[in-house]
Amino acid sequence: MKILLLPFIFFFSLLPIANADNFFSQKKGVLKNIKYQDIDWSHSLCSNNGFPSNSEEKWNVRWFEQENIKFLRFRLFNGQVGTALKDNKPYYDNKKKYVGPYWERAEIRTSKTMLKNKSKSYDINLRLRFISGFTSYRETFFVIGNDTKHCSTFNKPSVMLTFQDSVLYLFYALNNRDTNRLTFYPEINVTNIYSKWVNFKLEISPTKFQDIHEGGLDLTLSFEGKKI
Repeated sequence: MKILLLPFIFFFSLLPIANADNFFSQKKGVLKNIKYQDIDWSHSLCSNNGFPSNSEEKWNVRWFEQENIKFLRFRLFNGQVGTALKDNKPYYDNKKKYVGPYWERAEIRTSKTMLKNKSKSYDINLRLRFISGFTSYRETFFVIGNDTKHCSTFNKPSVMLTFQDSVLYLFYALNNRDTNRLTFYPEINVTNIYSKWVNFKLEISPTKFQDIHEGGLDLTLSFEGKKI
């Protein structure tokens, strides 16, 4: 089964260094449950919980077209608390270390069942253009959520693609007992690809069962057509 999502899937940023004065004044999301679809996307996307803002100065998501390319542009401003239920709660990293008072986020998502069948292989293609930013702590632009019940990693994403201190990181859940591990690719620095359209590809395929209770998946990441 092939899955093609272009040119943007998610923008999802955790920037806990922001000012804390929004912590107790989180607003409900705007533009909730708006669907987004383009002719070269395999799936429609939904704003789900909405966005922090749609003001003229600090809008988060809008359609643009340049040189016959239609795309969604995402922006996230310092201090914009996300609109998910837990976004205005303190943020801890994978080692349970306190990082900040809340989560900043602007996000759209597909159906929770898109990658449900673990016996199938999936290709996810992302075409992205980074204009600025992504030079701070764990600024994440793509997530595969984990919606498996009775799993210790239930609230931990299965996969996240992140720039941290400008360098590309891949976070992934090792199995249903351990939280996300990470690997990083210092050769891919976001400041070197500013204003350029670039292509990421995730290939996900089943492998042998690790034990009687859990199935394994092979994950391959490519950048600009080269496996990394």
